[in-house]
Amino acid sequence: MPDRYLRQFEGDTSTFAGSDRPASDYKVKVLAIRDYHHQPADPKFGLYDDLIVACIGNYTEAFKASTDPGRFAVQNSRHRGGCAVLTQATHFFEKGKHSHDRFDAFVPAEDVEVARVDKDGNITTREMSTDGTIHIHCGSGDYAGNDDVGDFSEGCQIIFNPPGYFKGKPSDPWYRFYNLVANGLADHDQTVFPYKLIHISELAP
Repeated sequence: MPDRYLRQFEGDTSTFAGSDRPASDYKVKVLAIRDYHHQPADPKFGLYDDLIVACIGNYTEAFKASTDPGRFAVQNSRHRGGCAVLTQATHFFEKGKHSHDRFDAFVPAEDVEVARVDKDGNITTREMSTDGTIHIHCGSGDYAGNDDVGDFSEGCQIIFNPPGYFKGKPSDPWYRFYNLVANGLADHDQTVFPYKLIHISELAP
């Protein structure tokens, strides 16, 4: 399976602004697979039913995650165009802070494309998000059934973390993921990394 995750970057010509280096050439990459654990009867939003994979060189490690906003955010979006859903593409991220600069996280290194959805989850428009608010950060695991995203995402990409929101020890999922990527960036002299978001139906053999 690890080789399969790495193969998803083969031929990926996406480049960071001002660079001609394709995504596949980066030593530190992150792959996200939307609906990886999805069941047809499940709600579209609000579940940890996705997979986010840290790829450091030839090493890969997968984490239960959500790449969609929570149902609460969809129903109560503060944006007049509707809640943001990151589009399936290769985006570039870097180290940064989340929640009013309180916590280490990963933030966009450039503008990213998002779809806007109404309260029923229907796409109303697409636009470039220029405010840098789509982060990769810690989620939780203390809602009913341990699969409910709750109100922890308004379009961010979040790692399931049983001890709670930015809680736990280095071996817990969020900190394990963050340290793998952050240390990988330092080890390979990278400041940005490609974050490739695909749907399970696009997963190459």
